[in-house]
Amino acid sequence: MPVDIYQLLRQGDALQNRWLQPGDTLYVPDDKNQNVFVLGAVEKSGPVPMPNGRLTLAQALSTAGINGARHNQKNLRIIRSHSATRGELIVLDLEPVLRGEVMPYPLLEGDIIYVPRSAVGNWNQTLQEILPTLQTLSAVLQPFVQIQYLRDR
Repeated sequence: MPVDIYQLLRQGDALQNRWLQPGDTLYVPDDKNQNVFVLGAVEKSGPVPMPNGRLTLAQALSTAGINGARHNQKNLRIIRSHSATRGELIVLDLEPVLRGEVMPYPLLEGDIIYVPRSAVGNWNQTLQEILPTLQTLSAVLQPFVQIQYLRDR
């Protein structure tokens, strides 16, 4: 049975606090596979690790190298998956974030950050640029989704 330790420790979710029984085995995955993905007008596109499961937008962009790249700060996009069939598109103005005028924006594991190259680009161009990466991620994750689906049945 899965337990969200972050939910238990950070938000005090008592539903995540399970009693152990004799013979129970605990599996605690490390955080080396927790990543967000930064794509578009950055120097180093790809996964950015989340140390201890925490990472802000500014930290991810700094790691990916946004400073030297030509980009549009007004329409940064974050694609967040809530489930296999439900997601969210978040459009942000990056300028106040980089100037420290707003609270740090926390990212969630698996978030995809897309930094557009210009203000002219539209959502179709964005998808065209990131679709190969999304297809690769989907191909890698598909066996795990199928296993979970079969396990739940």
